[in-house]
Amino acid sequence: MPLLACAVLGLAGAAATGTAATTAACADLEIVFARGSGEVPGLGITGTPLVSDVKSALPSASVSSYAVDYAASYDQTSAAIGIRTYLGTGQTIPAELAPRVVAVIAFGNPLGLYGQTIKTAT
Repeated sequence: MPLLACAVLGLAGAAATGTAATTAACADLEIVFARGSGEVPGLGITGTPLVSDVKSALPSASVSSYAVDYAASYDQTSAAIGIRTYLGTGQTIPAELAPRVVAVIAFGNPLGLYGQTIKTAT
């Protein structure tokens, strides 16, 4: 099963220091999307329509997107590589950014091939 993970960040106000969001003016909403395993770089077959649908559903809001830069290979066993390209670390979302996260959605889990699951925070 391909990995398709999406983090939707509400970024109203000041830019998030140390993230890709600092390279441009902040949008009302930024969608950070990691394409599925085996897909070419970009938002992928799920991320592209997701971003389009969110923009259509929120016509009065500015919506931007960021395609996570990672290998998206079937043998990749960690999301840390993709996390580093957006947050600069392989750790969890920094505490100062966490309140601005609207949702995190996983559309698939290649760890299931190894009998593992995605860990959740409590």
